[in-house]
Amino acid sequence: LRYGGFYMDASTVMYKSMDQVWESLPTNSLAITPYYTFRPGVNMYNNGVLIAREPGNPVLKAWQQRVLNYTLDPALTVGDMYNHPMLDGLEDYINDPGMGVLKDTAAYAGLLWQMMKLLKDDEALRQHVVLLSNMEWGLTTHSIVHALDVMNDRDGYHCASGGTMHWEVHRIFLCMLNVMDICISDDPDLATELVKHFNVMKFSSPELRVLE
Repeated sequence: LRYGGFYMDASTVMYKSMDQVWESLPTNSLAITPYYTFRPGVNMYNNGVLIAREPGNPVLKAWQQRVLNYTLDPALTVGDMYNHPMLDGLEDYINDPGMGVLKDTAAYAGLLWQMMKLLKDDEALRQHVVLLSNMEWGLTTHSIVHALDVMNDRDGYHCASGGTMHWEVHRIFLCMLNVMDICISDDPDLATELVKHFNVMKFSSPELRVLE
């Protein structure tokens, strides 16, 4: 906010240069990682990567103010979230089946929910948001399975068929089954090919050990 620049989780490693993204980003725009799309029309923003070229980004400024206000009286449980005035209108997201195993920890992601509320309600601010290319930012279990499908010329995959992501237990289990071959084979050539599909990957993602 003060200087402009990049934000990524401390557990994230870069595989490609950010120059092209940086140079193409309009002034006063905020680039963020793509939606988690649970189903058409239900899009969950992701703040794993934030890029702003200029100081004083309007989205970051408004988000910061919301977060400061929210931390004075945060929702501490999922039940609290339903009745919190700063989370009004987000019930469909919290209750969506696509939340799956994430629902029980929803209150933990207070900063993300405030971004959701801000961009859901403020169309003018949404015009400043640029979504980075889907599935090239390896921040979830789903990304590596998608890359495998692309490499094998397969249509869709169990966790994100039709461009949607789901966190139900059975879908996550199917994702993990899809990466078992890599874990067992310990194939460095396959890992090298997989890395080519990603701009970044989180070290906290279990699959990164495969790429190491």
